[in-house]
Amino acid sequence: MSKAVVLDTETTGINPQDELIELGLILFEYSPKDGEILDIIETYQGYNEPKRKYIPDNIVQLTDLTWELVQGEFIDKNKVMTLITRADMLIAHNARFDRYYLSKVLPEVKRMKWKCTMLNIPWRKLGVGSLSLQNILNVHGIIQHNKHHALSDARSILELLQIRARNGKRYMSYLTK
Repeated sequence: MSKAVVLDTETTGINPQDELIELGLILFEYSPKDGEILDIIETYQGYNEPKRKYIPDNIVQLTDLTWELVQGEFIDKNKVMTLITRADMLIAHNARFDRYYLSKVLPEVKRMKWKCTMLNIPWRKLGVGSLSLQNILNVHGIIQHNKHHALSDARSILELLQIRARNGKRYMSYLTK
């Protein structure tokens, strides 16, 4: 059996100077043969105080993450590294984004194997139009209870990976190639 981490980040924006303010990840075991997710091993969720000492209003409205919530909080780098180094790959939706912001806190993740649920699964060939996570979840009837909360988004992605496409393949199997 193999292990992977599905993760999501929340940030102060989408520009290079923006910063990570929340990380959620799930270490899980899966079958590389058919992509079946066999067990959730451990989860992690942590906040991170940005150096700029504020969170823009539009990000607060989108995520409900406030300065008061993240102030004095920092990603537990040792805990995160312990979890992600047990995995064969890191998985995220729009992995380029998550990899960039996570690497600002943990540069080691740049050298790890990443898979992207937005780009490594042929959504359009499988009948899904928009590649936004929210759209893909809606198409598959996955209800997100806390949109734009990192661990909640990671859980939704993991739920999505267990679904079988019209061709019978689990979405996770597209990432194990």
